[in-house]
Amino acid sequence: MKHSTVNSEGLKLQLSLTENFLKIMILKPTKEKATVTLIIALLITLTLSGLSRSEEIEKPMPQKSIVHSKKNLLAKVLPKANFHFEIFSQDGKQVAYIASKHGKYFVVIGNKEGEKYDEVGVPMFSQDNNQVAYTAKKGKKEFAVLGEKRSEEFDSISRLMFRPHDNQITYIARKGRKNFLVVGDSKVQLKYPYPNYAVFSHDGKQLAYVASTLYKPGEPQKEFIVVGDRKGEEYTQVQRPVFSPDGKSVAYAATNLWGDLADIGKWFVMVDGIKRKGRYSTISNVTFSPDGKQVAYVARKKDVKCSVVVGNKEGEKFDVIDGPLLFNPNGTQIAYMATKGGKMFIVMGGRKGEEFDGVDPPVFSPNGKKVAYRAVRRVRGKSLQSVIIGDKKDEAFDPIFGFPIVFSPDSRQVAYQARKGGKMFIVIGDKRSEEFDRVDNPVFSSDGKSIGFGAKEGNKLLWNVMHLER
Repeated sequence: MKHSTVNSEGLKLQLSLTENFLKIMILKPTKEKATVTLIIALLITLTLSGLSRSEEIEKPMPQKSIVHSKKNLLAKVLPKANFHFEIFSQDGKQVAYIASKHGKYFVVIGNKEGEKYDEVGVPMFSQDNNQVAYTAKKGKKEFAVLGEKRSEEFDSISRLMFRPHDNQITYIARKGRKNFLVVGDSKVQLKYPYPNYAVFSHDGKQLAYVASTLYKPGEPQKEFIVVGDRKGEEYTQVQRPVFSPDGKSVAYAATNLWGDLADIGKWFVMVDGIKRKGRYSTISNVTFSPDGKQVAYVARKKDVKCSVVVGNKEGEKFDVIDGPLLFNPNGTQIAYMATKGGKMFIVMGGRKGEEFDGVDPPVFSPNGKKVAYRAVRRVRGKSLQSVIIGDKKDEAFDPIFGFPIVFSPDSRQVAYQARKGGKMFIVIGDKRSEEFDRVDNPVFSSDGKSIGFGAKEGNKLLWNVMHLER
């Protein structure tokens, strides 16, 4: 193997150097012999330790056994159509994909071709897997499409989603200077103008957004949070609001460039209209714990370093803290990505993990005891990516980013997508699926004994089930 050849050449070089030093040592006085002997010993130790480290990095993992899945053909890509993107329902019974012909785009559900538009958004399935919705555009007008039915035309549409409790489609729409909250076939005009950063609560029942005061010459324009029809206090700048998981609380960061001297140019966090302690140069990533009792965020003071604040407690400072702040299910620990000295790592429960050249956001196991994440290390000019599960490193594959890692319901198994040599497959423990052109997100069965995933192979869109031995 390649690394064995490199190690052999390095060892030969070291032995050659040692030979030369020994020749010199014979001709030197006794005191210098001791010095040369020490140098030789150090050189041999350093070289062998370096070679050992190289072997450790490139040491091949045991090959994963291939488990052949049971395949169900859901659809074939339409002939003479350009294929762009697919999405599978979580129950594995339906597939929808974006295709195009002659510069026009459309969504195909199963084998049924939808209406053609100038642009279409990414389709989504409802929680009951029975409906498909997406946005579409013709000319300067935009529509919300539910199955084969499209809405009235608007100038713009945003925040399209299915409400979890009733599977109704909901979104924000603008027509002229008027903005509307649309739920199903009904629409209600929003009370305040210029809505930005609109967000729905997790159950889709409530809407919060940032609105602005009307411009008046000589007066600073202000921003404020609106929850339902309730207007919050006005500030110079307000960030995107965030709902607690139960939808009962709203938090956001705000600042004033005028007004209270203590707050001039300083950012602070507001929770349900109450200003929290702590003033910072910047604040980002405001997040609630699962029970809604704690608020965490990334803050930076005058120096260039930043830290995570949970409640009023500041954590360790790092060069960069990026991506989401993730609480474990019971809210006792928080994990996030951080950078220090050019290296990236995961911080979990205040403890810094192993350093890598790059990491993806972590995911907690359902029992909250460990995290899993993708990590990249560059070895001799090549990037290798492994999934880290707790303190264990899985086999290295070609780097892919943005693909989720999924724990089984009992937290004992982890499944993820991987790629090698242009082909993709699902990895779970010491097993993997056969190879496909593309694979979709894996889904565990409720008992953890099987895993399902969508895949594309040639023009076939398949739902596959792997049965796992427990």
